[in-house]
Amino acid sequence: METFIILIIFIFGILQLILFFKIWGMTNDIREIKEKYLSSTDPKKSISPAQSTEFSIGELVVETKTNRQMRIKEITEDGKYSCYTGGGASHEGNFTAAEIKHFNS
Repeated sequence: METFIILIIFIFGILQLILFFKIWGMTNDIREIKEKYLSSTDPKKSISPAQSTEFSIGELVVETKTNRQMRIKEITEDGKYSCYTGGGASHEGNFTAAEIKHFNS
């Protein structure tokens, strides 16, 4: 009976060590995720002054192909406009200035 209890305690100790190192590894993963999302610049501010912005964030636009009305939520680093419908619930895509036009036009 004593050997059975010693065996269970030994197995429990090994499992505790495995759990410790798994949690330690997960903290490194969380650090990478945190650095990825918190160190990235705000997409609204990522536009350099050299890039021309024909449209502004929050502006209503229409896709020229489908005449779908959308709102610009952000401007990506490559100068495309990230457009959403449904009050910002549905991402329709990233469009260039040639693919969209002002709503009132």
